[in-house]
Amino acid sequence: MWIMYDCQTHNVSLGLYWKSTSDKFDLAYMNVNLILTRPSHYIWHIQRSKIEQFRLIAQRNELERLNEALLLIPTNALYIW
Repeated sequence: MWIMYDCQTHNVSLGLYWKSTSDKFDLAYMNVNLILTRPSHYIWHIQRSKIEQFRLIAQRNELERLNEALLLIPTNALYIW
């Protein structure tokens, strides 16, 4: 996981990073403005193209772990008003 904060704009970027023997890449990210709090800002953006590229080269045990990790990432807004 990685976190970047811009103190001038009050934007925070959160990321989930995948690392295995076959590849490493950003699995998903979320950008949030700490001043503007709208539900649309609390959504994980899954990097589907990178995931599909990884599926072509991954070993079977890596695919199992990847699928387990993807199940833990919510695809709907984290906060609903």
